[in-house]
Amino acid sequence: MRWPGASPSPRHALGAIGGIFSLLLLCGTPVWAAEGAAGVAHSVVRLQTWFDPAAPWVLGLLLVLAGVSAHRARRAAPRWPRPRVGGWTLALAAVLGVSAAALTWVIAHGGHPLQLAWDQAAADWGAALRAQGWRESAQRLGNATDVLPMTALAVLVGVVLWARGAGALAWGWLLTTSINSLWIRVLKGAVARPRPGTAAEVLVSGFSFPSGHTSAAVLVFGLLCWLLCRGASPGAKWVAGLFTALVVATVGASRVVLGAHYLSDVVGGLLWAGALLACATVALRPVVAGYADPYRR
Repeated sequence: MRWPGASPSPRHALGAIGGIFSLLLLCGTPVWAAEGAAGVAHSVVRLQTWFDPAAPWVLGLLLVLAGVSAHRARRAAPRWPRPRVGGWTLALAAVLGVSAAALTWVIAHGGHPLQLAWDQAAADWGAALRAQGWRESAQRLGNATDVLPMTALAVLVGVVLWARGAGALAWGWLLTTSINSLWIRVLKGAVARPRPGTAAEVLVSGFSFPSGHTSAAVLVFGLLCWLLCRGASPGAKWVAGLFTALVVATVGASRVVLGAHYLSDVVGGLLWAGALLACATVALRPVVAGYADPYRR
């Protein structure tokens, strides 16, 4: 199966990611400021807490489905030209995964003096920015990348891919985003790191480590950037990648400024989601190889 048409322009990639992020950002404050919407947000938090005991089992099922799907996609890929294995990408995934596991072990065992010092320095920086009036901006970013908007975005992208005839790619997209979300919830419960004292001033769900907002931004915007930039020049890919990294960094910094997370929570979310993102691009490569452009006809 193949879509006719040219490869996506880097301007389309930047425009799509920037437009989506701006729309979420603009809608964040008025949507969650409404009294009824606040009730919905509290209901979502209660639903997440209720679902947490089942999260490891659902995650295990999704991992099995992902493994079977990746194996079938690999077997269905054309034998010639042989698809690239993605050795460097897998090496990056290994480095990120080992780093994430090491940080998780440190946090679970009470922390390291250097890590604790960095967390305190970042917390002081966030408190200073809140005193300067940056709290509302950080809150808006948090609202824009909360579970409901990001879930809606993930489902929307999956529906668009499916409507364009890329059912396998839509399945891979939804599997990857779901695995990321569940893995973060499982880690939160396993590490059970208390939130910063300042988190009592905002609506949060679950424990502190790792940051769910940061991991969702890395996975969703990163994978979307990868899909949109297929076939673009190396320079254009770098520009789109840097723009996506800026979006992710802004989301991560907002969690510290808001006082909802420690710096190490943000770093943990970035590392775990980055490792999964790298693995996903390798697993999805045989799937996207059969499509010229999933966004044009």
